[in-house]
Amino acid sequence: MKSVLGSLLMLLVLASVGFAQDESGSTAPPATDPPAETTEETVETTEEEAETDLNKTLEDAAETAQKTAKEAGEYVSEQSEKVRQQLDESEEAKEVSAGILNPIYSLAEYMSFASFHWVAFALMVSGVVSFALQLVLGKLVVQRPGFPGAQQPPPLQQPQIARRQRGCPPALA
Repeated sequence: MKSVLGSLLMLLVLASVGFAQDESGSTAPPATDPPAETTEETVETTEEEAETDLNKTLEDAAETAQKTAKEAGEYVSEQSEKVRQQLDESEEAKEVSAGILNPIYSLAEYMSFASFHWVAFALMVSGVVSFALQLVLGKLVVQRPGFPGAQQPPPLQQPQIARRQRGCPPALA
């Protein structure tokens, strides 16, 4: 419940930050400088300036994004803490919790006797032994000759049959 509320609050915060727009209303394109003479020095200088400006802009954008994310995370955690406190103090939530847990508590009280742990342990051990026997017996059934799908040895060829009839050991491959 806490994670769902946190997710919803995070979505609301990021949506409000993501759709913020500049309200200045200016749609005119920025003024441009008249073209200057292009020489190698000015081209190199403008490339270096553009790269420097780009790096600075990227760093500023990264810092702004980190600050915004940190603020959004703090806001979401504060809001989720407030919601959690309201739910903890709510009488309806306490009644629902008690309604769910009362049958579990009554069953636990009914089953609380001195040898309960020994009985539970015996049931677990019998389950493990039963499972192991099922595996062993199942493997034996599957491997018996004539079982559909069992691997059959390859048929003997004529020279091998003759050797076996004479009592010679099979030829080593």
